[in-house]
Amino acid sequence: MKITFASYCLWIMTAFSSAKFQ
Repeated sequence: MKITFASYCLWIMTAFSSAKFQ
């Protein structure tokens, strides 16, 4: 569960960064 949550946070951060660059 902890790893899943971490992965989810990482995905959110990546998506946010991508949106920012775009």
